Parts: sequence; C-alpha cells; structure tokens
Amino acid sequence: MVWHVVLFLKAMPTRLTYYADGFRIARVSSSCFGASAGQLNQTSPDFPTFIEHDVLTVAAVRVTTDGGDDDKRAAWKARSLLGHFVDAVAIAFGQVPRVADLLLLRKAGEDCAEVVVYRDQLWATMARKGSEDEKDRLARRSEELLVSLGPLLDSAFAAPGWGAMTELQKQLLYSARLYRKGCEGRSFGLEFLCKFAAVEGLTVATVRSSKYAVMRDRLVELMRPNDAAVEERIRKLDEKRHLIAHEAMEEQFPDAPDPVPYAIDTLLLDEVAAAVFSFASANLGVCRTVKDLWERGKRPEQGSALTERRSSTVVKVAVRNMLSKRKQYLRGLGSWLDELFLTEPAPSDGPPTGAP
Repeated sequence: MVWHVVLFLKAMPTRLTYYADGFRIARVSSSCFGASAGQLNQTSPDFPTFIEHDVLTVAAVRVTTDGGDDDKRAAWKARSLLGHFVDAVAIAFGQVPRVADLLLLRKAGEDCAEVVVYRDQLWATMARKGSEDEKDRLARRSEELLVSLGPLLDSAFAAPGWGAMTELQKQLLYSARLYRKGCEGRSFGLEFLCKFAAVEGLTVATVRSSKYAVMRDRLVELMRPNDAAVEERIRKLDEKRHLIAHEAMEEQFPDAPDPVPYAIDTLLLDEVAAAVFSFASANLGVCRTVKDLWERGKRPEQGSALTERRSSTVVKVAVRNMLSKRKQYLRGLGSWLDELFLTEPAPSDGPPTGAP
C-alpha cells in the first residue's frame, strides 16, 4: 500500500527546500490549513510553536508498506526517512530541527488525511493482576536505594568545593549525572550507552588495560558471586556497548536486517547500576578512589534488595512506534500532496501559496 505522510519541523537553520523521489521539504503558509489548524492545535497543544512567521516547514514522504499495521509502519518509515535529512542538517549546521509528534497519514488516491500522534519510543510499566504486594516491594526497594544515595547528595551539598572532593566523590557525581541524562534521552540506544558509561566510570575509571575483564570480575562479585548467568549477561552488555561506541549502530531502521534490542539490555543495566551506585555511595567515607573502592569497599550483604533482579509480575516494557489515533481527518489534502510530489520546487525565499 502506498502512503503519503506529512510531518512538521521547526528550528530549521536554513530556509532551503529539498526534493528527492518520494520526499519533499517545503515551506508553506500556515493559512493553507485554514480552519483545520485549530483541530491540529487541539490534538497537539505545542503545534502552534511549529508556525514560524506564519510559515510551516513540512516534510511530505511517500512510503510503501506490505503487511499488518500498515499505518504504523508507514509512520515509522516516514520518520526514519526524514531522520536521514535531519542527520544531514545536523552535520552541516550543527543544529537539529525538531520534528513534531503530530503527523498526517493519507492513503494514496484518497482526498483526506488522518491526524495521528506518533512516538518513536517510550517506557511503560505493566503489572499482572494481583501483583499489588510486588508493587509495594518495588516501591520500598526504590526508597531504600534513594536512602543509600544519601552520601552522594551530601558530597554535592556539603563538600567544601570541587577541588577538595576525592576522586571517588567526583566520579560518583559524574556518573550520576550521565545516568540521569540517559533516562532523559529519546533513544533506547543512547540511554543504554549513557548508563553503561556511568557504570563503567564507577567500576574501571582508572584501569588502562584488560578493562572489560576487570569490569566483568568486579560486577560479578558485587551482583551475585559465582553466578554464571550474571557473567554471561555482563558479556552481552559489553557486546551491545561495542556496537554503539565503535560501530555507531544505535538506531533501528525499518528495513535493517538485524535490529539491536537495546531496551531489553537496559533493564539489566538498571539492576547493575542500582547495585554499583549504592555500593559506591556507601563507601564514600572510607574510600578515596575508584580503585580503592573495589579493593577495600564493604560489599552489600547477600540477599540485599539492591542486588535483587526485577520482578516478573511488575515489568517495565519498551514500546516502539506507538500510533495514537484521534479519529480526526483533514479533507482537501489529496490534490495538494499529489501536486507536491510531481512538482520540482524552485528555490524561493518566500513560502509557496498553492496549498489547500
């Protein structure tokens, strides 16, 4: 099935238009949507921010799908193709245009387009029926972890200054900040890389040779000594880190043969990070360096909640390519899109006016 997908951009660092087979970047007058603009504003409250000086920058993408969830796959393919253009703009200008979550989906040949909201990825928590006790246990575990990070906060608030901090205090603050930035990211792959680097910093920051072997041995000892499954999981974590850090394989492209499921590994990484941060924070008063931490630091007691695996009844689930439909349609886009795909745009400083 052939689809026409309209996406909206803002903060473009240039006024250029662009065209390729089945792909157009155009600047159109916001009045082209007429009364429909109010409908778009209701669906996406930040949509008005994409109107810059009464002009909308739109990407029109033609994609072909085959199989179930055609509309979802069409949106994914269109966003991915637009992503290639955004990548090039970022390389050329050092700036990244923002792409709206709201987009328009139109089946080729039809006059109207459906208004949908698309999200690349997000985390969701799902619980099985009757898992209230497990929810309470996980809440207590999170509270226990926060309490265990008290010395980290003391370092930030009560220390006499950065120069007076120990190497371990500084590394703990660096790692905590990078871990948080991973949580804030909109990419499972970058979230994984940030969290891995945060754990690596607290495990082998000053190690210069055989880094993986040292990290593996220290984490296995901390998490669950003599547990072969832990060692294998840590090996897989390092393999995924290699793919991002050394081969730039962070993104899942629609037609790529071997997508890398970073989200699954991030859940294990969260367990490891909880144990490492708690361990480092608890030993701030007696250890001054990362090396000292792993040589003299007091390990958590066996069976500690901070080294337990996550629940199997309350699970964190990675959701990709989510399409939210609002049963809203815009009419009159068909002929405009057909003309846009057939016409080679001429460079212009002003927005085209021949929109619906």
